[in-house]
Amino acid sequence: CNADFNINSMVTLTATPDGDFGFTLWTGACAAAGTNPMATVDMISAQSCDAEFTLQQFDVTINFEGLGAGNVTSAPVGIICPGDCSETYDIHTAITLTPVPDPVSIFIGWSPNCAGGVIADLTADTVCTATFDFVPLLLSPISPGLKNNVNSMTSSNSTPGGRVAFVWGFSPGSFIVGGSICNGIELGIRPLQLLGIVNANGSGDANLVFFVPALGNTALAFTQAVDIPTCRTSEVIQ
Repeated sequence: CNADFNINSMVTLTATPDGDFGFTLWTGACAAAGTNPMATVDMISAQSCDAEFTLQQFDVTINFEGLGAGNVTSAPVGIICPGDCSETYDIHTAITLTPVPDPVSIFIGWSPNCAGGVIADLTADTVCTATFDFVPLLLSPISPGLKNNVNSMTSSNSTPGGRVAFVWGFSPGSFIVGGSICNGIELGIRPLQLLGIVNANGSGDANLVFFVPALGNTALAFTQAVDIPTCRTSEVIQ
């Protein structure tokens, strides 16, 4: 790696990496060139230039889509998303991504370039999109469904420990909810009236027990449940 040049001549050096390596920077007499692969040195005396090469590295970045939520971790370790959603790995690293949906979500799938959550051979910056969706909020029919009786309704797939609102109205139709909580969600009954709010248990089941008097216009024509932490709504049940 030595050569002789005439004094005061300008010598241009070009750093060319091999295979999976990339040029990093010049040091020594060529340090002024920094990360530029081409460096020029003035031969006012004997000069020494050092070229540094390192193994190429690429970024893996996680994005989320869908209405649901969850987290993604990686092996080798590095990605814990949300939180740390982008990590740098050496070229040819094999990476496995593991999605874990939250208690009221379900994992739908990965973007095509990360099919199965596996990057078998990392050779470029890669963005992997994980799609999560909500599991449906289910409302069981009123039981026993009689006036002048104690009745009950049950909502399943609610947020464990979260609040669930049971609402009712006399006719089906669009009703846009306002206020600071769940503002803008659309319910399927009107006029909207609140029957009660209860906390779901650890399994996501919420049960409301109520009494329907025999007199007055109090018959429950249509009912619906709202999972307040996620603002999900059940189907309307007559």
